Amino acid sequence: MELFSRIHPFVERHDLVPKQGTIIVGFSGGPDSTFLVHYFLALREMREFTLILAHFNHGWRVTADHDEQFCQEMSERYNLPFITKRAADFIAQVPWTGSREEQARLMRRMFFESVATHYDQARVALAHHQDDQDETFFIRLMRGAGLQGLRGMTPRAGLYIRPLLCVRKEEITTYLAERHIPFTIDSTNDDDVYLRNRIRHRVLPALRQCDARFSASLRQALSNLAEADDFCSTLAEHTLQQIAIETEGTQWLDLSAFFRLHPFLQKQLLVKWLCSAKVPFTPSQGLFNEIMRFLRQPQGGKHHVSPAWYLHKQQQRVGVMHR
Repeated sequence: MELFSRIHPFVERHDLVPKQGTIIVGFSGGPDSTFLVHYFLALREMREFTLILAHFNHGWRVTADHDEQFCQEMSERYNLPFITKRAADFIAQVPWTGSREEQARLMRRMFFESVATHYDQARVALAHHQDDQDETFFIRLMRGAGLQGLRGMTPRAGLYIRPLLCVRKEEITTYLAERHIPFTIDSTNDDDVYLRNRIRHRVLPALRQCDARFSASLRQALSNLAEADDFCSTLAEHTLQQIAIETEGTQWLDLSAFFRLHPFLQKQLLVKWLCSAKVPFTPSQGLFNEIMRFLRQPQGGKHHVSPAWYLHKQQQRVGVMHR
C-alpha cells in the first residue's frame, strides 16, 4: 500500500524496529493508534518481531471502560497480547505537577516502561504524526522552549519510537475510512479548554489560510532546527570530553574552562553532563539558572538538583554525586 510504503523507509532509516524484538504499541483505540497497529500487522509479514497492545485507562471519560473493551476485542481479533492498567494503579507514585495532562503523561510512561521491563529488545511505539508535531512546536514556542524543544519530537528517543511522524492525520483517517476499520472517538479532542486543541482548531488553520506553503515551510524549519540541535549536541559532547576529568567514578568539570565557553554552549554542556551521570531531571531555564548561580558563587559546597543527586563544588571544579 502506498501509505505503508512511505512509512517503511522512515522506519528503516531511523532503525525503529529491532529484529526479533518486541514492539509495545501504546493503544488507546483512537484512529492514530488503530492505524499504527494495522501498520505493524503489515510489517510483521516482512519482519519477525513480537507485537503487544498496551492500553492505559485514565478513567476520565464516561466511555473509558468502553474504550478499554474495544481495545481488548481488537487484540483478540488479531490474536495479540493485551495489557491494561488504570490510573489508580499509578497515581500514588506520580507527584502532582499542577497539570492533569502532565500527570497523566507521566503515569502512561510509567505504565509503558513497566511493561517493557518484561521483554527483551522492547520498544514502545507511540502514534504521533506530522500534525501532532506541528502542534507540539507551537505549544513549546509559547512556553519559551530552547533549540532542543523547538526541534520537536524525534523518531526515536530511548525506549520510545514514533513511526508515524512522516504521515499526516488526514492520510490516517482516509486509510481507516476506505477500509471501514472501526476506532474509538475521544470527545476531549474537540474541547478548546486544552491548549493543544486551540492550536489545532484555530492557529494552524489560520496559518494555512495565510499561506498555502505553510505546512511545507514548517517541515523545512523543523528540519533546520533538528540539524542545528544535532550540531550543538555533538559540539557539547566533544567539549565535555575536553573539560571533564573522571576520578573514582565521578566526572568533574573544570570550572575555569567552563566559564570561558559561550553561554549557549554552557547550557548544552550541563545537560550532557547531567545525562551522562544518569541524573533524573527535567531540562528547564529555571534549573539552568539555579545551577549557574551555584557555580558562580565563590565558595564551595553542595547543591541538590534532585532528591537523590547533588552538585559538589570544591576549588575550581564541580562533580555530580548520588546521596
